[in-house]
Amino acid sequence: MDIDLSGSRAYLLTRWCSSVASSPRVAAFIRVLTLELPGAAQFSLSSTAPKLCSNIERMTICSSSATYLDRDSDGAAIQTWIIAKCPSRFSFFRNGYFRNSYLSAFWTAQSRIRFLSIPNLLIADPFPLHEEQLPALRGLETSWAHSLPTARPLERIQLRLYPHSLEVPELSPLHSFSGTLTRLNILSPHIKYFLEQALPQAVRELPRLVHLGIKEQHSDVYREPERMMQMDLCDCHFPIVALERLPSLASLVLYTYTVVEFTLDARNYTLETPAEVEALGRAVMARCPRMINTGLGYFTVDTK
Repeated sequence: MDIDLSGSRAYLLTRWCSSVASSPRVAAFIRVLTLELPGAAQFSLSSTAPKLCSNIERMTICSSSATYLDRDSDGAAIQTWIIAKCPSRFSFFRNGYFRNSYLSAFWTAQSRIRFLSIPNLLIADPFPLHEEQLPALRGLETSWAHSLPTARPLERIQLRLYPHSLEVPELSPLHSFSGTLTRLNILSPHIKYFLEQALPQAVRELPRLVHLGIKEQHSDVYREPERMMQMDLCDCHFPIVALERLPSLASLVLYTYTVVEFTLDARNYTLETPAEVEALGRAVMARCPRMINTGLGYFTVDTK
């Protein structure tokens, strides 16, 4: 059973917590739980329900007041007792609500987590876990490459970059995972700079990389899609040389808001027509013979 109490469903949080408290047997069937926690008024109920859920495998906790650009409201809560006594042992955990430095006991207890998402680290924050915590960890999402735990054998990494985290040296810690990394996803607010300047250096020593995903990230577009019409559009050189240097790459996903035309092998491909997008994908696969899947997308707004 999957329970999602995020976004517009957050008002159901109190009702769901009361329902679980009155019917504890229902809680045993929950495998995936997403909570968006509001103010302190719901803390008591919110802490009762997770204690009754013994079989949750995937857990996400986020803040109802957080936004992509307002990081101070994301991950500042210290009421970690809400999940401290949850009997479930997660395989996936996303923390967008609690202050990571207050979760040490929780990390120690959760020895089965393989995939961890902590997108709320500040620029000066180190990786918040001790070496012996989360021994099964194989995948990590964070906002800064310098916070990656380079001594761990990570196989999957997702970086949710911010405008001042795009410098090439900032991405160099990725090279520490050359022997293990197979999947890399990067969300970037400056897609042209990233593709032409940062990407070639970031992936130059990742021989085992099988999948690469790149998505342009603009939070205001999610809240106000019409703002896409105000963005500065551009063209971009397709980073084919960087991709050719990845001997195991079989899958590429690239989505953009602002790049409307790519240049590859002296030809320009516009992303505004399906035929041109398909032609670009075929050209990329021709240059990278090991690639079996290419997903290219350009987000548009229907103005009708």
